[in-house]
Amino acid sequence: MEKVSKRDIHWRKVGEVLREMMRSKIDSVRTLRKYFSRYSAEPMIHEQALVGLEKALAGQDREDTRKKRSRYVAQGPGQHPSQPMEQDSEEFDRTNDSISRAVSAASNSSEVQTSPAQAEETEAKPKSFSEDFFTRILPEICKRAEKITSYFPKGHIPVLRSDRDDTINLTRVQVASVVANMFLCAMPNNEISFANLLCSQQTYQVAKLRFFIHYFDRLSQLEDQDQPEGFVHIIKNTPNTHFDWVNSNITLKSCKVKFGELENEKNALNIMQSHANLGGGLLYRGRGAEEIRFCLYPELSVAMFVCNKLNNHDSVMVKGAERYSAYVGDDGLTLRFDGDFRDETPKNTDGTVLSACVFMDPNKFERGCAISEQMGKSVMYQDLTKLFCGLRSTPDTDMFQCVATGHWGCDHFFNGNAEIKILLQWMAASAAQKPLVHLVSDCREDRQTHVILNSLANKAVEASITVGQLFQSCMDVGEYHPRLGVVLARIAKALNLDIEGAPDSDSDSADDQ
Repeated sequence: MEKVSKRDIHWRKVGEVLREMMRSKIDSVRTLRKYFSRYSAEPMIHEQALVGLEKALAGQDREDTRKKRSRYVAQGPGQHPSQPMEQDSEEFDRTNDSISRAVSAASNSSEVQTSPAQAEETEAKPKSFSEDFFTRILPEICKRAEKITSYFPKGHIPVLRSDRDDTINLTRVQVASVVANMFLCAMPNNEISFANLLCSQQTYQVAKLRFFIHYFDRLSQLEDQDQPEGFVHIIKNTPNTHFDWVNSNITLKSCKVKFGELENEKNALNIMQSHANLGGGLLYRGRGAEEIRFCLYPELSVAMFVCNKLNNHDSVMVKGAERYSAYVGDDGLTLRFDGDFRDETPKNTDGTVLSACVFMDPNKFERGCAISEQMGKSVMYQDLTKLFCGLRSTPDTDMFQCVATGHWGCDHFFNGNAEIKILLQWMAASAAQKPLVHLVSDCREDRQTHVILNSLANKAVEASITVGQLFQSCMDVGEYHPRLGVVLARIAKALNLDIEGAPDSDSDSADDQ
């Protein structure tokens, strides 16, 4: 008699329930929860209502209504949406007459007869987003989730090796099936699920959920022959060589500051800060850059399954994910879904999107940590080793022309100094023979620092400064306890570079307290 594993039993049960869900007419969140409770091992699903899903659907219904009203106000010829619409007087009179006749007819008849034209108009009334979710999007999620056993015949998703470089290649159709099971809280042993998002009333949690609903909305509009093509590649890199940063003779490559969003930089390796557990708090209360990136690129979330906790020097590259949504908000707390986004990133011949995110967890410091502590040799070595591990020349990285970064390691969680972090990334990118682009989102954000950085980079490249010289200068400057805002100027001075925007020597002499 063939032995059946617990995992096989779980997937059979899930498959039965999902097929029943596709046959049934689910029309409410309450009904949906009853189905979830039949297979999900997530305690929260059994104990709480799916208030997060209710808020996501209701919020989109309100947004759709608001947009319709805005379009109605703006539909007059030559009218700006903020201006009142001047209606033609004759048309206004005709409209009023029609309304008066309709009211009179209704008042003189106990039973109002519906004309064929009125019936047709009623039938043509568009569905609300909530109705659309239950009739079109949810069945699509169930259909993709139910196919997971055919996509992964062994009953489990492969996992990256923790002791060496490794790669897992998944088709984007496989990825959609995994994300669908995450959404439905159907993964065995409560591995990774959307339970917290589905049950949360926090606005930013509901916003996260809305991004993934839109992902499935887009998939549900595809014909069977137009399914997502290509692959999502998850590539784990571990240090295999020791790089001598102090004595490196590699000359620095260019480093430029640009105003824009990191995700819009084409043909570039995107450096993304991450937690040791990839995905961070995406499915919980996380609201940093990592979680926002996963919301915009839902296919990234498959990496949460295949990656074990990262070691100190490991990095993970996810290549081939597509962006599906636009967003607004300066941080996770103000994050909002802002409609559809059509990703124009070039694709490979097999349909794989030519995008790449390199995830690395930077050194974490206590708030108020002295800058000199962040410039210690061993501390910088740890970040540099990790950065170089993710950016070094491989067939996967060589297809991208440059490295793009934002504020890696500088948020309220990691508390890294922005000047030091950009210098470390510049050295690592140069060691990997790639120029660096530093993306900033607000042109008012520390303008003097950006001017100094651009000037320092230009003068350093002109003078053929090496990675080793810059690293040695960082160690030297760190010994003098520089204060906040003068690190770049001190580095330029140590390298004998006369740069634009640098403070006077007298003004940068204060030490850390």
